[in-house]
Amino acid sequence: AIALYFFIGMLAFPLWLEPSWTLVDAVYFSMVSLTTVGYGDVVVGSGGGTRAILAKLFVLSFNVYAVCISVSALGIIAKLALNQEHKIISKAKEKA
Repeated sequence: AIALYFFIGMLAFPLWLEPSWTLVDAVYFSMVSLTTVGYGDVVVGSGGGTRAILAKLFVLSFNVYAVCISVSALGIIAKLALNQEHKIISKAKEKA
């Protein structure tokens, strides 16, 4: 899911939404959006017009997808940690 997120960002921003951006700019913006840092140094849709509105709508859905990825990853990590804890508790009970 994370690879798909970066792939979409690498294609959508320089090719469609922000033609002046390089691939590095697109990956940087995607990473900042995924981590929800949002420095504000790279902004989408600052030129105005229809393209700016479409870019902002795309970024809105792109960032919602980023939050879903982040929450899903945290859930997987928590589940792995809990499974490990259950194994440790089970082994301790067996020894007792």
